[in-house]
Amino acid sequence: MSNFKAALESDILETFFNEAEFAETAIINGEPMLIIKDDHELEKYNIKAYEEELTRGELLFHVPVVSFHGKKPFRDMQISVGNRPYYVTDISESDGVYRIVLVGYGS
Repeated sequence: MSNFKAALESDILETFFNEAEFAETAIINGEPMLIIKDDHELEKYNIKAYEEELTRGELLFHVPVVSFHGKKPFRDMQISVGNRPYYVTDISESDGVYRIVLVGYGS
């Protein structure tokens, strides 16, 4: 791994996903992960979804790519947060971080 990539991964995990700042621990598929919930981005996503007649999200969060241990989440994948089942309605990746939008089953 290049020094730049190592530095970027370190910044993601130690700075951006710091529980003392923005991150919180959530149990994702039975495993604790540091995530950042983003209600503002969820609101923007839902406005666009409404305009395009797409499914509105219930939960949007950011999570380091490394948290999934090489198993990339995908659209329509079932993900549990705590004990509640959701499915992925939208996912994107940027600079080592996934942005995941979830919708609850039965919604």
